[in-house]
Amino acid sequence: MAARSAAFLGSSPVAPSVTQVAGAMVPSSRLLSVQVQSVHHHFQAYFQALDGAATQDVSQILCPSWRNAVERPFLWFGDLHPSIFVNLLRSFLLRSHGQGGGSAAPGDISPPFADAWKDPSPRLTAEIREIECRLRRRVPQIVQLHRRVQASFTERAASEFKEHGEVSEEAAAAMTAELAGLFFQANRLRKSVLEDILEVLDVCQAAAFLEALCQLVLRLREEKLLLQFHSCRAPLPSSAW
Repeated sequence: MAARSAAFLGSSPVAPSVTQVAGAMVPSSRLLSVQVQSVHHHFQAYFQALDGAATQDVSQILCPSWRNAVERPFLWFGDLHPSIFVNLLRSFLLRSHGQGGGSAAPGDISPPFADAWKDPSPRLTAEIREIECRLRRRVPQIVQLHRRVQASFTERAASEFKEHGEVSEEAAAAMTAELAGLFFQANRLRKSVLEDILEVLDVCQAAAFLEALCQLVLRLREEKLLLQFHSCRAPLPSSAW
């Protein structure tokens, strides 16, 4: 299941959808709306696939050996941190106000979508701020729950090891169940943040945002970028050992 999840966003549905969204703008706004919904559905299906994998074995999601070294810094409870969605959205607003050193949209967003972010309304700016505030409240709550789970398991494991010389399967199973619950909460947050963002955008803004998000996901898995990453890593000094 983890292998299928790993390949899901790198498989054919994403790349064609990005191309179709970019090409649909000119001939038909209705077609564009359909393509936006299609890409959104693809992400939702991916999140559901992660839920399924976590149900079977949450360790393969929280400790993903199938993620590459470029992806891992962006992960939070098994997948992209939801703040990445908001930060990506915020980048469009910054450019629309002449900040960030760019034009109205990131440089490699399809030209038909550039005008969608030239003059965002005050209402949109306020709604994006509300999404950010909700995210800032929710993320620390999940992190705090995670710390409590870790502390509880550590205390129980230490007590059992002191008394019996080993940690019981029941303790490990309880820990696994708690971690799975935390993952499901984090994944629901990812889903809801993406949904909230798309609800406040018009179809052209949503197309630009989703195209940028797809490009980000695909580039994190580019072989060329991964090779560059590995070639730039400096060796640890011998004194560190």
